[in-house]
Amino acid sequence: MKILIFGPPGAGKSKLAFDLGKKMELPVFHVDHYFFKGPDIHVPVKEAMKELKTALPDDNWVIEGNHGAVLSFLTMRADHTIVLQVSPLICLFRVYKRYLQQDPQLKRAISEGWEEKMSWQFTWFILRLFPKNFAKQKRQIQEIAIGKVHLVRNAKRFDLHLLQ
Repeated sequence: MKILIFGPPGAGKSKLAFDLGKKMELPVFHVDHYFFKGPDIHVPVKEAMKELKTALPDDNWVIEGNHGAVLSFLTMRADHTIVLQVSPLICLFRVYKRYLQQDPQLKRAISEGWEEKMSWQFTWFILRLFPKNFAKQKRQIQEIAIGKVHLVRNAKRFDLHLLQ
């Protein structure tokens, strides 16, 4: 089974991916791992996509992320696409909470040595830029998905039975 989890920063993508991977015994991948290699080290799209395509198995996986460059590639391969629709204010609260707690499991979702920083640019991305493009991205997912699309408001309450 191949599962894509898409949504804004702070929506619960990584936590849901870890939970589904454990419950369903699937390998878990994080899109950010391929696009960010450390503090302020952004990988070019072509290079990140090449690494992602090489790493992703053909049969079973859970992958989470919100990088627009991979959206169509992953949506057209996933048996299930989970779209997390969480309020930008809730997402911002969770991101700041995550930053203050420095959860080592969630830090693994990006890459070794990653130090999460809070900035006005990231705050702006959460509150304004991501929501501005989200409706278009959600439509794109619904139009090109080969599998089932699940629109979810709360990742913690996602019903595993929907994936059967």
